[in-house]
Amino acid sequence: MDKHIVFKGNKLTRTRIKNNILRIYVQGNKYQENDWYQDAHRYAQYLSEQSGLPTIVTSGIISALSPQTAWDYNKRIALQFVRDKDCGQTNANKNKAMQIYNSGFDIDTVKRILNGNKTKSFFDNIFRPANSNAVTIDRHAISIALGRRCKDNEQQLTTKQYDWFADCYRWVAKQLGIRPSMLQSITWETWRDVNNIG
Repeated sequence: MDKHIVFKGNKLTRTRIKNNILRIYVQGNKYQENDWYQDAHRYAQYLSEQSGLPTIVTSGIISALSPQTAWDYNKRIALQFVRDKDCGQTNANKNKAMQIYNSGFDIDTVKRILNGNKTKSFFDNIFRPANSNAVTIDRHAISIALGRRCKDNEQQLTTKQYDWFADCYRWVAKQLGIRPSMLQSITWETWRDVNNIG
């Protein structure tokens, strides 16, 4: 892992990112016993029971419909999709969900359909929460790492930038002795509280 990266014209060090992540983590005492991705996996299982689809497919559908949506809304539209094959999302995301519905019976196929780094990681974290080494780097994870709300242009990451931020979360998680996805979810929930994000 590189010790620093140039990000949108600014040099970031992994030590600075680590300190920013830890600052939010220590504020999140009430979330440190939560396993958010295990809960998300249980919701994917619920969708599986409702639809007769395998959990790998319902996890992929949740992820395909996740961009720019709050978690409660994401759950509602995923349930609507498995029931009606339609929901309140963009056509591009619904098309991905439909492709997964029709052919997403192995991890590589689902990830190929999802294509994006964030949605692939989100799927992996939901589908196999206990074993995933992926980190979902969304706008909140970026903000936490930067120590401030990220700007719109900072939400667009190259694969190299995405991987570097994910590696920073993995590095901190290893020091804390927890899964990277758990660190990301604890800091995400804490960040929402601290910043009054619904």
